[in-house]
Amino acid sequence: MGEARRSFLSGAVLLLLVLGGVSCRASKPDVVSGTSATTAATTRPVAESTTIPVVVTLPEDSRPHASAVPATADFDGAVTVQPTFDLAASEIVAAVERRLPGEESPLRTESARGATGTTGTVLVRRVGFADDSVAGFQYDVTVEQGSQGWTVVSATKSAVCYRGASGELCI
Repeated sequence: MGEARRSFLSGAVLLLLVLGGVSCRASKPDVVSGTSATTAATTRPVAESTTIPVVVTLPEDSRPHASAVPATADFDGAVTVQPTFDLAASEIVAAVERRLPGEESPLRTESARGATGTTGTVLVRRVGFADDSVAGFQYDVTVEQGSQGWTVVSATKSAVCYRGASGELCI
């Protein structure tokens, strides 16, 4: 790939992030998450000095979000190794829906997914709780392809709050 093409792609990605107002932080060398865990990007090297990101975004949610906490254990035994990324992503969404069934009120599930190479990101937001402070939860899940298939390697969750957040809790 020529130097001009690489420069154009790098500029286009930076412009996308700037125009989208995404404030990114590195949570793993190959995964970048945005504020409120609504945006994530998975990258893989294409040439020695070029990376192409896959940006995964949920619809904007202006409600406050509590600090993210580790949640990989939420998927232990709930999500099995899957032969394709799409099946793994579907299984993750189903696991969140089973974990948060919405018995008191109808809940809404929003999800987004993207993968490149052997790493993928699945974002799931489940909201509509009949609670005075917690509107729901949002998960940011990283999956990787191994010799047996796609499996969850890490996950975080944050509470989506109606009024405000203090650390990991809604107020």
